[in-house]
Amino acid sequence: MAYVLRCNPIAAVIAVSLHDVVTPFWPVLLEIEYAIGSRVVGFFDGLPHPASVTDFHIHELMKWTTFFTIGLPMLIGSLFLSAPAAAISYAVMLPVFKRRERRRSERQQGEGI
Repeated sequence: MAYVLRCNPIAAVIAVSLHDVVTPFWPVLLEIEYAIGSRVVGFFDGLPHPASVTDFHIHELMKWTTFFTIGLPMLIGSLFLSAPAAAISYAVMLPVFKRRERRRSERQQGEGI
C-alpha cells in the first residue's frame, strides 16, 4: 500500500509495528473512554448510568439500544482522547512538512526547473 500511495515503505512498517505495540492496551483505553463518556452523558442527563459487566451479554451488541447505553458514552469519551492527540500530531507535523516543502522548492529553484 505504501508503494501505491507513494509513501516511504520503511515508515509504513514502523507505523504498523508501533500500532501493534498499543494493541494490549485497548481494553484499558476503551474503559477510560467509557468512563469519561458516561460522566459527560450523565452530566447532561442527570446521574451517570455505567453498565455493569454482569448486565452485558455479547448478543446485545447488535441491538440499537446498546448503542445508547454503551456506544454513545464510548463515542463521546473517545473525542476527549482523540481530539488532543490529533491537535498534538498536527502541531508536531506541520513544521516538518513546511520544512520539507521549503527544501523541495529550494532544490527545484537550484536546478532551474
